[in-house]
Amino acid sequence: FSINEKAPSMDIGVKEKEYLSRVSQMFTDKGASFTSDNELHEALYEIMHGLELKPGDVFPLCYGLLINKPKGPKLAGFMRTIGLEKVNELIKGVLA
Repeated sequence: FSINEKAPSMDIGVKEKEYLSRVSQMFTDKGASFTSDNELHEALYEIMHGLELKPGDVFPLCYGLLINKPKGPKLAGFMRTIGLEKVNELIKGVLA
């Protein structure tokens, strides 16, 4: 697989859009403060649970955004490897 250079066209629901919006805001506010995969993982789950979403709602969405696939490597570590700024650019592109 390859990482998307630009945001793909995606049809996403209201709650999923809100999830991406909150993740984007979190990355903008404190992206550099995530020093471990586990810390980012916990933050992503906190947003997911706050919106009453399930992993099956969120993970395929995120992998589709990043690599146009329904599954991929462990998400938090993958996001940190790609770079949270790059991930945030893709999120903002989908939300635009």
